[in-house]
Formats: sequence, C-alpha cells, structure tokens
Amino acid sequence: MEIKGVDVESIPRYTLPKINIDEFLMEDLDDESLTKPFRFGKAIDVDIDFFKASRKIERQDSTLYYYGIREL
Repeated sequence: MEIKGVDVESIPRYTLPKINIDEFLMEDLDDESLTKPFRFGKAIDVDIDFFKASRKIERQDSTLYYYGIREL
C-alpha cells in the first residue's frame, strides 16, 4: 500500500501491547453497578516524541509527518 508516493512499510510505528479483552468483559460482568458508563477503550501510557519518531516528508509548500500506531 502507498500513500501518494510514500511506502507504508517505511513509516515508523509503535505497536501497542496485547490486551486481554476477555478479562475486561469479566470485570464488566462482575461490576453490578449501573452507574458506570460503558467502556469503549483502555488508556495506555506511551512516551512518544511524534516529531522525532515520525517520518518527515517535505512537499512543495508543506511538510507531512507520518507515524503509525497499531495493536497486536
């Protein structure tokens, strides 16, 4: 796959740790409180300097930065 001349495989990326979804489902089932909102995600702390870690591409009158985040 390419993004207008940029090879996607060459874009640096951070891979998130694997999340045990079954564990979260069990926690939600065990919590009988109906006062909590639905859980749509999990906060994961990362230490990424986007501009240092990303791939910088300069085009005529603009600069683009590419960086990927994926999960296992």
